[in-house]
Amino acid sequence: MPRAFRVCVARQRDEAKQAAAQSQLGSELQRQRAILAASQPKDSAHTDGKFEHRQYRFAEGLTQKLAAFKRASKGNSALVLQINHDAGEIQQHGEYHDTPLDAIASDLSEAIPAYILYTFRWQHADGRTQYPFCLVGFMPQAVPPHLRVMYARPVTELRDHLSVNKHFTCEDIDDLNEEWLVRNLQGGR
Repeated sequence: MPRAFRVCVARQRDEAKQAAAQSQLGSELQRQRAILAASQPKDSAHTDGKFEHRQYRFAEGLTQKLAAFKRASKGNSALVLQINHDAGEIQQHGEYHDTPLDAIASDLSEAIPAYILYTFRWQHADGRTQYPFCLVGFMPQAVPPHLRVMYARPVTELRDHLSVNKHFTCEDIDDLNEEWLVRNLQGGR
């Protein structure tokens, strides 16, 4: 038998083996999807192997509260928001006026994430004063991954809805103070 013929036959055998292996993998994938679908409750976030995006709405009256807060805050004011997953809502957890960021941090739980809308009175060394409106995502390191994902998803929508162009994430409650905020406002210097 010529060498070229043997190579061709060997290649055909390899391709047949590969096709059989791919068919087995496809069958196994379908079997696993069927098992996953059977084990998931009907209202689960998993459908057909894809993750369905869950939209959180603002609690009743919160949109007006956010607009009023943004108009009226004069500096060092905050609204603390948290997600109520069962209700599918972003709800107000606290409101602070003329309060430094570290005092707000002391009221937060080290086990529960939160969004902090903070208007900061920033006095520059050259005498200028600015009032940046910031969204701080407080995400403690000990938070389980599913809560991290739950709080990470609506950030863009929140930022866009509130017209906030300064967004920072803090993982350590001890870092959540005005020095940390100024460093981030200056670009992490």
